[in-house]
Amino acid sequence: VNNFSINWKILPSLLLKGQISLTRGYDESRRFTDPLSKRNSNALSLTNLLSGELSLSEGKNFTYDMNTTLSYNGAIGDHMLNALAGISIKQTDTRSESSNYQGFPSGELSSPEYAKEQVDKTAHSEASNRLVGFLAMMNYSYKDIYLLDASYRMDGSSEFGTDNKTASFYAIGAGVNFHKYDFIQKLDKISQLRLTGTYGQTGKVNFPAYAAKHTYKISDKYYGTGNGLMLFYMGNDKLTWEKTNELNLRLVLGLFNDNITLEVDWYNKLTKDLITDVTIPVSTGFESYKDNLGEVRNRGYEIILRANVYKTQNCDVI
Repeated sequence: VNNFSINWKILPSLLLKGQISLTRGYDESRRFTDPLSKRNSNALSLTNLLSGELSLSEGKNFTYDMNTTLSYNGAIGDHMLNALAGISIKQTDTRSESSNYQGFPSGELSSPEYAKEQVDKTAHSEASNRLVGFLAMMNYSYKDIYLLDASYRMDGSSEFGTDNKTASFYAIGAGVNFHKYDFIQKLDKISQLRLTGTYGQTGKVNFPAYAAKHTYKISDKYYGTGNGLMLFYMGNDKLTWEKTNELNLRLVLGLFNDNITLEVDWYNKLTKDLITDVTIPVSTGFESYKDNLGEVRNRGYEIILRANVYKTQNCDVI
């Protein structure tokens, strides 16, 4: 893993940050079952003079991750503003191979060249995922009484179908600290009284790589013009994110220097475009394909009450 970062304070209230991370991984596995072991699927016998099994696998992966942000933190009088804009790029490449052999003369001769035969062909797989995101967010407050938050993000992913390469997500929130009002500060019993509301949308990729694309498999048969191809997986070029829209209202009340606090939350969450396996006639050569069809709604409230029943400044350590 290699990490490179930079922090540049352009102005007292303006900061540029950048980070690049390069990660390379490699794993290798070798599992050999001695011909004399009873765990063989093809055990030694009078008619089978060769036994033993060997499984080999190796995998490689490389990830490139870059994040750059420009942030502003400043105050003008009673106005406080925090703003940030950034870009992120991430790419992950993976490659793996696995092979199986059976039939070895002894436990000491366990290399592939001593095997009687290779079981099937060597399995090989490759995958490449790319994600590009743009982010902007802002936090504003006036006298620490009125609060406003907003954020926006746009992502593009290679895992999506050709019709849905990008998706946008957003969130906005507002709040009021009523305990900052003069007439409430005169009430000694109320130490905190805050009302906030938020609404936003988030997304998730909930399908495997290349599920949005048709996948072909090379046939074992060789023709005069080369190997044949067959459709192995039916993709859906309209696949996109699972999206969740959530509305949340919260009331926080603190009494007696927050020795007693009450939090009341009401939420309404709707998740759309859930990934669903759609059944199709087997005459097509497939049993199903993936599509964005499902919806799930969660609605409810939560009430949390906290109290400091006993507090002391004297503490003995034993």
